[in-house]
Amino acid sequence: MIGCQKNQTTKSNENTNIINIKPGGVPVIAKTKAEFKKSSYFKEDRVKDDKYDVMQNGNEVSYNELLLYYDYNISKRHELLPYTLFMIEKHKKYNYCTNAFVNLYEFYSDQDIHYCDGTDASYIQYFKKINTLEPRVRNYCLSFIELGSKNEDTLSLKFLEIFYRYGFGFNKDIQKADSLKLAYQKKSEIDFNKYKKN
Repeated sequence: MIGCQKNQTTKSNENTNIINIKPGGVPVIAKTKAEFKKSSYFKEDRVKDDKYDVMQNGNEVSYNELLLYYDYNISKRHELLPYTLFMIEKHKKYNYCTNAFVNLYEFYSDQDIHYCDGTDASYIQYFKKINTLEPRVRNYCLSFIELGSKNEDTLSLKFLEIFYRYGFGFNKDIQKADSLKLAYQKKSEIDFNKYKKN
């Protein structure tokens, strides 16, 4: 949060945020990826604190900061998977099941979800390689989407609908895909209304 104070921080006093304050209290936000990466936002202590908070407390803010950190440090992206598993398996936060699927799928298929724009067409391109994975690996990846779907995770419902509609990882089943699409639309509406109230 930006305030009028010159030394305002977003998380705690020991961590400096990505905003530098010029004399006179004017905030300056890093404009390039390189500037952002050099900022104190990604100090090692902050990342370690986030990792600890995820492991011990299932802290969603800390997890999302790790997600941001690893998005900017793509060569280390594989390090996020254990923290995703902590969120799901230890802390029962099933809204991260799609993250586990994506982490594993990208590791095994060499695909990159950053090319998906949220449309079915982009997901279809992204998911095409799933049938080429070794069955044991494919089933492990898909188990997270099934777990998320059983626990009404919105994006898991969407992914599973696409899988059944196009026969990715499962036998093609249009009736099941249509049912999942309705469940996804209903859950999306509930989520949207909840978001609007806040």
